[in-house]
Amino acid sequence: MDYLIDLGQPLPLAAIALSVQEGLYVICTFIIANIADAYTGPYKAIVFSTASYAFGLLLWFLANQFWGNSSSTVIILLYLMMVLVTVGKASQDPCLKAFLRDQLVEHKPNLNADNDQADEVPNKPDISVDYDNAEVRRKFWWRIASTVGTVSSVIMARSVSDQRMITVISFSVMALACLTFALGKSSYYPDKPTGSPLIVIYRVLKAAFVKRHLQHAREPNDYYMNDSGGLLLLPDIRIIRWLDNAALLETSESLSAEEQKQNGRLFPVQDVQRVKQLLALLPIWTALPIHGLVLATGSTFFVVQSESLYSDPVLSINVLFLLQGFVTVIVPYVHDSLVSG
Repeated sequence: MDYLIDLGQPLPLAAIALSVQEGLYVICTFIIANIADAYTGPYKAIVFSTASYAFGLLLWFLANQFWGNSSSTVIILLYLMMVLVTVGKASQDPCLKAFLRDQLVEHKPNLNADNDQADEVPNKPDISVDYDNAEVRRKFWWRIASTVGTVSSVIMARSVSDQRMITVISFSVMALACLTFALGKSSYYPDKPTGSPLIVIYRVLKAAFVKRHLQHAREPNDYYMNDSGGLLLLPDIRIIRWLDNAALLETSESLSAEEQKQNGRLFPVQDVQRVKQLLALLPIWTALPIHGLVLATGSTFFVVQSESLYSDPVLSINVLFLLQGFVTVIVPYVHDSLVSG
């Protein structure tokens, strides 16, 4: 916001640019998360996004180099920087947090393997125990890194007044972090792609549409792998009840249940219910744009308003962001203590 306004951009245009960046962040998060789950795994996605972040900071340095020479060149470089930084930030929640949690899980040896390989072949972690403890450790280290980064930015903003020096320091730190993370590949616990859930959603919708002419089930056994034992698959919403046909056995066909599944015409009840639960959230999603408008003020007009507080707005606004980080740490612990007590 400060850069765009200093370059002579109107306040509404600067606010639109920041809002578009936040919308792009949501889209990139969705895309990168699915690519990491289905194809590349989280490690490659993190390296790519961190490198994108570093190149974005490099463009920030170039924008400061051209500062005062060509306003249009600076704006173009700044917009490109926003795109690259957005791609870099998009992998934090879906990839980096999950990857860090997986590294903090206490991996146990594969007890089902041969005795000679029992200590070499890692088994999948005990999700009911290890993942809960790993998530607590993940939040602890994540908050430490976030707090150190925020405090460092406040100190740097106070002690370094030259924007070029700030860009050099920022780029150097990000590039070094990317290189350090990439060099540690051999010591990370491997996490292979598990497949995109979007493919399952598409196949369930396709199977239900192909079998839309079938009548509803009369008995729970008419459904494939119906562990719930119910006749109506939950959530029972009339408008999406036709999706139940994706788990409906075709008794008129000469194919067995396994052959129908291999042909993409039959899915377990559990998969169908997950798709129905996802579609049932669509009415709630319609309220998110209003929520997004409120959040957008935090990175746009809130930043501009902070300039009128007193002579050092950089320190004041960073203190508020630091306070926000502390509150997000304290509130969950207070909630858990009150609920458990």
